[in-house]
Amino acid sequence: MDADADTSRIDFDPSSESKILLDLEGKPWSKHFLASALSLPPSSILSVSIVFGTDRPQSTSHSAVLKITTPTTTPSLYIKKIAAIDIDKEYPDLRRNLCYARNELTFYQTCATSCDTPTLLHLHNNTSSIGLHDVSDPPGSPPSSFTGVGGVLLLSPVSTDHYFQKSPLTIPEVKLALKTLAKLHVSHWESSTLSSLNLQTYGGSYALPNRNPNELSKVSKNFKKFCESFSPINPSFYTPEILSLGSRLESAATSISSRLLTKGSFNTLIHGDSKAMNIFLPKTTDSPGLLIDFASSGVGIGMSDVSMTFVHAILPEDLREYGEEKLIEDYLGYLKDDGVIYDKEIAIEHFNLGVCDYARFMFGRFWGSATPETFEKKKANENVALVNRNIEAAEALIKRVDEALTFLKY
Repeated sequence: MDADADTSRIDFDPSSESKILLDLEGKPWSKHFLASALSLPPSSILSVSIVFGTDRPQSTSHSAVLKITTPTTTPSLYIKKIAAIDIDKEYPDLRRNLCYARNELTFYQTCATSCDTPTLLHLHNNTSSIGLHDVSDPPGSPPSSFTGVGGVLLLSPVSTDHYFQKSPLTIPEVKLALKTLAKLHVSHWESSTLSSLNLQTYGGSYALPNRNPNELSKVSKNFKKFCESFSPINPSFYTPEILSLGSRLESAATSISSRLLTKGSFNTLIHGDSKAMNIFLPKTTDSPGLLIDFASSGVGIGMSDVSMTFVHAILPEDLREYGEEKLIEDYLGYLKDDGVIYDKEIAIEHFNLGVCDYARFMFGRFWGSATPETFEKKKANENVALVNRNIEAAEALIKRVDEALTFLKY
């Protein structure tokens, strides 16, 4: 990766077929690259192996924990690799994935001190070489070659003795998540430097400008399919007013998005994908947790993160018992503790906008193929939003969107 570096390569077990052991060009990692993350001389690396159970290949990225054996120590590091040559997608979709990779790598280069994250040991960013920047930009023409294009993060592994991940979250766990997000939001609250962070123009994996334009046109149609699939289970819930919700939301979506994405007051640095599994929560203290996966970070309204967390990871009965407004007040209190005053009335308006904006994404992206059977298959998958695997949570979102649209006068 560095023309002047020691290019001696790691010798791996030839029986291993994991691509995490290969670099962005499909070659075994150089000793220099891995050693640089651990401040070791390259010659000290005797072997590298994948820690059992950590190898996670996905369609757009690959991660694992590697154990490095030296004559005196066996340190470990977490590796996340996004290699263009490993992503089997047409160029427009491949480009989107590489833009998200560029964004996460840039966050770690410029903003990692804005919140608590796993310790960055080393990174390699080769996404700008083909002119990548914003996911909302037109895709343009593909380059002649993708060899070497992508990026790599090397981080300290998060100790499971001190942190945990789970979904759904209990109310005390939600409070810790909100405290964690508040620390990030405070870091660049209404800051004049937001435009110079070189992150996504619009933070949020669900932000309307970042989505396929065809997705918006499917909101009403997909919601109708959802109602047809789920109404036999709870017929009385699906009133004529509820059945019209998809068309109401589709009609209001562009206006809602523009109200959330207007640059100026209340803008800050947001995470953009604040599901529970992207927050490592502490086991023994009430201190903030660790945020991971910054591919969708960028400029936005902090309540977009808050509303996504509510929809993604809180059981309806827990929210009813504790109270949505009380949790919002908790979040505002965490901001105030760090010197940021966010007017409650405005915050609640932003929260309602955020709920509708995220629901538009859910309806348009996922609910066209949702059935009781698909919910059943996903019910134990903590990475999936509750509203895509729990019928009561989905119907609670529908009711909440109906209330939010009325509150917002749509």
